[in-house]
Amino acid sequence: MPRSIPMLCLAACTLSAVSCGTGDPDIATAPGATLELIASTVLVENDTFLIARPTGFVVSDDPNRFIVADVASSRVLRWAANGAPSGSWGRIGRGPAELSGPGAIVQSGRTLWVLDLGSSSWKQFDRETGAPAVAVVFSGVASNAVPNSTPDTLWFGLRRDTEGTSLGMIVAGVDSVTTGGPLPSIYDSLAASGIGRLTPIVRVRTGNHTLLGFGALNGFYLLDAANSVLDSMSIPSVRRRGASAEVIGSAMGDYLALMNGTSILSFAGPAARPGFAITVHYDPTVSGVDVPRITADLFVSVVDLDARTACVDARIPNTGDGRPVVQSVGDTLFVLRQTLDGTAITTQVDSYLVSTAGCTWLPMTQGPLIGR
Repeated sequence: MPRSIPMLCLAACTLSAVSCGTGDPDIATAPGATLELIASTVLVENDTFLIARPTGFVVSDDPNRFIVADVASSRVLRWAANGAPSGSWGRIGRGPAELSGPGAIVQSGRTLWVLDLGSSSWKQFDRETGAPAVAVVFSGVASNAVPNSTPDTLWFGLRRDTEGTSLGMIVAGVDSVTTGGPLPSIYDSLAASGIGRLTPIVRVRTGNHTLLGFGALNGFYLLDAANSVLDSMSIPSVRRRGASAEVIGSAMGDYLALMNGTSILSFAGPAARPGFAITVHYDPTVSGVDVPRITADLFVSVVDLDARTACVDARIPNTGDGRPVVQSVGDTLFVLRQTLDGTAITTQVDSYLVSTAGCTWLPMTQGPLIGR
């Protein structure tokens, strides 16, 4: 059956106080990370088992290798490592076993947490059977950026303007959400214009560090155990657009200019080495007015939080429409993408080994990012 091109709900941006681009020709040609394609797996689909609009992605170490949330059908679908379908669950609705707009998903032991945007809740399911466990309702605007979990806590981006917080936390055995992590002060003005309401917020724990990043900011906060800011730093932009304060400021209120002029942090995950993290920024291009078409270039960086340096801007050779969904396991980056051939769309997972051998490590700019 013909399938339409997926249109992802792209997040708007925040404003960085520091432009992190560089005009230094030596830095502009500095080698970045190397991406080695180690596998490409086509996910087998048919008329009743397909991804129309992927919004969440998990890579598991069990036989049900790839788990995808599809917002169009309100289902969670699974594929084996060879791309063969291995089951699904969910249907449209607001009941315990139903979903009304699934988004980000994260694995926690034998369970799977699914962000249900339509009911403003996180729903937990058995990873194998799909049997519902608990549902925890939240208030505020949840980020569809990749969440993460520890054995006792689910962490996700949760913006609460009235409280100035940006993190949501669900502790095991507790049926309510607590918040923490400072929200950059620029959100105060963005709230009035409506821009930035769904900006990705990502949290990563690696080594002794907790990283908190925001949308089009080139950098992030480092938090302590109480989710207070210890430091902030910015990742140099060499090959991607970066997040120029001048560009974003001049485009304020103009969606197309904003999206076409900035890079957006869409993913961050712990690398294999403690204290290192892998980040993914994308440079979106929006064309057309009545029927917008969105394409994107994705860039991978590796940051060393102990040394405050970064290996930046390795371009992912994606050819998909919109923004591919990414996930990492150690130093392997998985890219779920869809390509169009005539009227048919193929969904596949490309696996890349991220290597920093031969990289030029650039210093990250330290100092106040955007405080309260």
